[in-house]
Order: sequence, then C-alpha cells, then structure tokens
Amino acid sequence: MIVLFFVGLVAGVLDYAYAVGLGLAASIMLVGVLGYDPRVAAFATSVAQVVSSPFAFISHSRTGNVEVDKNNLKALLLLSALATASSSVVAVVFSRVSSGSAQLVYILLLAILAVLSLSGISTRKDSMAHYGWVATVYASIAGVYKAVIGGGYSFFMVKAQKALGVDARAAVAFNSLTKLPSFILIGILYASLGYTDVVLALCLVLGAILSTPIAAFLLKRASTHTTTVVLAVSALVTVLWKLVQFFIK
Repeated sequence: MIVLFFVGLVAGVLDYAYAVGLGLAASIMLVGVLGYDPRVAAFATSVAQVVSSPFAFISHSRTGNVEVDKNNLKALLLLSALATASSSVVAVVFSRVSSGSAQLVYILLLAILAVLSLSGISTRKDSMAHYGWVATVYASIAGVYKAVIGGGYSFFMVKAQKALGVDARAAVAFNSLTKLPSFILIGILYASLGYTDVVLALCLVLGAILSTPIAAFLLKRASTHTTTVVLAVSALVTVLWKLVQFFIK
C-alpha cells in the first residue's frame, strides 16, 4: 500500500506541475512494473484524478497560476466535451477486448506517445496556436488515451488548450478541470464492467491529493523538458518490457 501511495504522490506532482500526466506516470508503474491490467489502471487513475483535480485547481488559483475568464471557460467546456465523447466510446469498446489484445493496444499507444514526447512535440511553443481544428484533434485523442492506457490525457489536452490561445501556465492549471467529466465516465464504465481495485484507487487518491500543494508550488519553477524526456524514456522501456512479457507467454 505504501508503494501505491507513492505512485499516486509522484504521479500527481508530475501531472499537476508539469502536465506530463498522473495517469501516464502511474500507468507506467502500475502496468509496466506491477503488472496491472490497463483497464484497472485506467479506472484507478481516473478515480484518483476525479478526487484530486479540484484540489489541484484550488491550489493553482491560490498561487496565481490561473485567472478565470470567458475565453478560458469556453475552451474548457468545448475541449472537455470532445474528450468525454471520445473516451466514453473507446472505453466501451476497449472493455470488451481480450486481455492479450488490451495489452497490445496499450503497448502501441504508449510507444506512440513516447516517440511524440521525445520528438519535441510536448515542448514546442505555440506554433499552432488559435487553430480550432488542431484543438479538436488533440482533445479527442486525449480522451482515447485516457480510456486505453490510463494516461496521456494531460499531454494532449494542454496542447489543445494552447491551440485555442490559452496561456501555457493557465492551460496546465485548467487541465485539472477539463478532465473531470471524461474521467468520471471512464471510472463508472470500467467499474460497471468489473475492472476495479478499491485499495489501489484509494492509495492513488491519497497520494494525488497530497501532491497538489507541492505541484502548485513547483509550477512557477517548472521546466518540463527534462521531466518529459525521463518519462518518455520510461515509457519506451515499459513498451519493450511488455513486449518481452507478451511474446514469452
């Protein structure tokens, strides 16, 4: 249980300060190291983030990382709706595939995300800012990733917000709220289909909540490049390890 708590704590700091993903970091540790089914990991990380995200947003607001305005709220509602739609459809389909197929899809999407991270897409400036179609694509992909690997949502959703002109720091802070509808739905869907682990979810919740004040403090001092590279390399190592496990079986 202590190990699972620290998974939530570390993953929470990475997500709420660096936007490289509580779900992604937790998924790498849960699926890659501890051997959890990707759908159980998606359920547990969704629960953890539903509970901890409001705390993260409050912490960011208190430290001046975000100012609420009409443009940000419109972007929040639009992107959240798109991600919720894509995540719900994919979660229903993904819940019905075999364990082996689930592992293969997980490996494929994780490998793609790792390559995108290392290619520099996560640190590129607002070169595609103010393009609505780009935001739409990113938000939809964010929902797909959360439903399948339990992570990657923040990676794509922050890019989606920036594509609509939201300030980078505000995008990270607002990301705490955009995830709520889709994560609630993913948690309900996977729970109804038996992909649950209450102890795991509770440990992640506690760790994630305690990470929020740390993350709010770090955001103004955050440098995402090194953190993103480390996480991307970890993802690639996980991909290779899961492939070895899959083919050995």
